[in-house]
Order: sequence, then structure tokens, then C-alpha cells
Amino acid sequence: MKKRLCFAVLAAGLLVAADRQPVAAGFGIGADVNYWEMDAGDFKKDMDNLARQAKAFGDGFSGKIEQGVLSPELKVFYEHPLKDDWSIGASLGFGVPAGVKYAMAYTDKLFPAASWTMKWEGTAWNVPFLLYAARRTEKLAWFGGLGVNYHVMDTRGSINYSSGGEWFVSEKTKFIPQAALGGEYFVGENFSLGLNLKYLFAGKVEDFRGSTSSLGKSKLIMDKDAYGEYITIIPASQALTGSQRPFGYDMSGLRIAVAAKYYFGGR
Repeated sequence: MKKRLCFAVLAAGLLVAADRQPVAAGFGIGADVNYWEMDAGDFKKDMDNLARQAKAFGDGFSGKIEQGVLSPELKVFYEHPLKDDWSIGASLGFGVPAGVKYAMAYTDKLFPAASWTMKWEGTAWNVPFLLYAARRTEKLAWFGGLGVNYHVMDTRGSINYSSGGEWFVSEKTKFIPQAALGGEYFVGENFSLGLNLKYLFAGKVEDFRGSTSSLGKSKLIMDKDAYGEYITIIPASQALTGSQRPFGYDMSGLRIAVAAKYYFGGR
């Protein structure tokens, strides 16, 4: 306990003793590379269902899921100086969250003509907005803030049989709240490198609706049978039963970002 107290006092002393530099009001640009694995929970449930079904009937099955982990973002920001090295700021950006791909093939050993394949892909783009407060010294800066992400999620899929196939395309939008904090180190008067933590809340994106050749207006859902949950498409006007729920992605969670910022006009 004494050691922790000594370290805390020492850190506070270094912060106060650091050379302080007024922060000039103005604009800047930045880039983040976020590490976060795209959600594939519903695709995994479907793949597990089909694997169990194939095993039970002696059929053939193969499935593969590819989850992206890197999400780049570009942003512009403005900071306004306050007293004692504090400033307030706002940033607006454009990003491409990591996507996901799912492909499978089911071979019916008894009726080969009933064999089928399926492919799905989920992609997105987003516009993050953040309001934050920052504290700066000569070489270091810390910040924390709250904001919102405008997410546009696109889901595309194809189901192919020997007799033909179906295509499904749908887009869904959602505002997702976020909190962020981080630090940066100035390697020059105008340029800094940093590490940020971002957390997105209540990020479930679901209720994907589109059109198919056989059903017309339709929606993508998860249903359940003896082998677990699986992906299916039903008419858009059809109500969900007790075993059904909307298909979706959960965009919530922690992102770790490496960041670079350039301040026009210096600090």
C-alpha cells in the first residue's frame, strides 16, 4: 500500500513539474487503426447446426467463417483551449469496421440433387462523432469523452441448389453510443502518436430486410430445430414464432486503437 501511495505521489509530482505549453485552438486530422473482432455469433450457430445435422444423417458438410479484426478510421477534429492545460474538443470521422464472411456446403448422400451451398458476407461503414476533454503537457496528452457511432451494416447472401438459387441483400443503420479514453505522445510540435480505448454500447444491429425471387419482400431470421439455431429467410409480413428471432450482429465491445494526429498550426 505504501509503495502504491509513493508511486501516486511521484506521478502527480512529475505531472505538475512538467513544462506546460498552451494549446492553440484549431483544427487537426487523425487516423486510427482499431483492433476488434467482428461478431459472427449467428453464423457460428448456423454452422454448428448444419454440422450436427450432417453427422446425424451421415451427410457431408464443410463450413468456414472469416472474421476481420482491423478497422481503420480517418477523422478531423477541433480543440479549444481552457485554463491549466485543459482543452475541449470534438471529432468527426469515417471508418470501415471489420467485416465477416461465411461459406458452407452441404452434401446429401441419399439424394445428391438436394445438396446445397450458402454464402454470406457482412460489411459496414461508420461515422464516429466524439466530444471530449483533454489535458496536455509538453510531450504528453490524455483525453476522455463520449459520443455516438452512426453504423451502416450491409448483409449479402446466396443460397444455391441444383435447381436454382436465392439472393438476399439488405442494409441496416443504427446509432451506437460510445465512450473513449486514451493518451498521446508528441514526437514533434504538430504530430503525435497514441493509444486509445473505445467501448461501444448497445450495438446489436438486427432486423435485416430485403427481397428474394421466391418470397418477394423478406427478412433474415434465426430459427431453431433439434440441432440448434439456423439461418433462414421468411416473408417480411410474417410474424416471428416463439422459436424465431431476428438475425443480427453485435457491434458492442472494446476496441484498442493505435492513433496518429496532426495539429495544424502547432500547439
